[in-house]
Parts: sequence; C-alpha cells; structure tokens
Amino acid sequence: MVRSVAVLLGLVVVVVLVGNFLFSRDGGDRPTVDWEQPLVQAREASTFPLWAPPSLPEGWRATTVSYSPGETGRWHLGVQTADDDYVGLEVSPVGERRLVERYSGSTSQDGEVEVGGHTWTRWSGDDETSLVRTDDDGTAILVTGTAPAAEIRDYAATLTTG
Repeated sequence: MVRSVAVLLGLVVVVVLVGNFLFSRDGGDRPTVDWEQPLVQAREASTFPLWAPPSLPEGWRATTVSYSPGETGRWHLGVQTADDDYVGLEVSPVGERRLVERYSGSTSQDGEVEVGGHTWTRWSGDDETSLVRTDDDGTAILVTGTAPAAEIRDYAATLTTG
C-alpha cells in the first residue's frame, strides 16, 4: 500500500511539474518566436480587427503567438518583458467577460482607466493586472500579465490595428 501511494504521489508531482511548464504565464525560458509575419497573415485572413503593438519594447520578446479564425476566433501574442514578466494580448469577438474569465480568472474588477485614448476596465489580483475593453466594432481586447501595472498600461497604449 505504501508503494502504491508513493507511485501515485510521484505521478501527481510529474503532472504538476509538466503542467506548470506547459501552462506557466511567466514566459520562463521559452524560445523567442516570430510574431510579425504571423500577424500580417492573420490580419489578411481575419474577419475581426487584430490589435497588436507596432513593435515590442526594448528587451521584450515574443514567446507565443496564435490565431484562430471565425466568430469565436482569437488572436494571441504572449511576450516576456526585459524583467522576465509575462504580458499577454488576447483579441476576440467573443466579448470582454469571456476573455477575462478565460485568461484573467484570478482577478477582480478594479475600476476604469484611460489608456491610449480609450476607457479600459482594470482587473487585478494575485500579482496580475489586466485591462480589457470592447472596440467600436464589438471586438474585445485584453492585455494581462505579471508585469507592473504601468508597463501593462504603456503596452496597451501602443496597440493598433494596422
């Protein structure tokens, strides 16, 4: 019986370690990926506007990028800051609530803030800051991460659709 418990405990540890590696939001030692060419291709195919920065701040690097088309589609750009914090950008026509629930679930609404000429709803909690807003065409934009709130705001202010 002790051996069985030890084996099960070992399996749980392995699952936790693999899960933390695969789903960690801190960027870790993930390789840098090209995000600019996928953005160009996604913008050509997308039925909703894709927001992104014109360039990344000095010392920041993209670690994840993905695009899914359609009514429930999504544009994602995950970056690691110069201080090894994580900042994620999620753009989708599914609405603010779904983006927050899916990518910022450990936060709670914390007021509004003006950033880049737009009013964003601020969410915060557990060392995470999120800003979310809906564009005029109904596209929801979420910027979330472990970076300091000022960096999240500065990054959100750079976002553009072209």
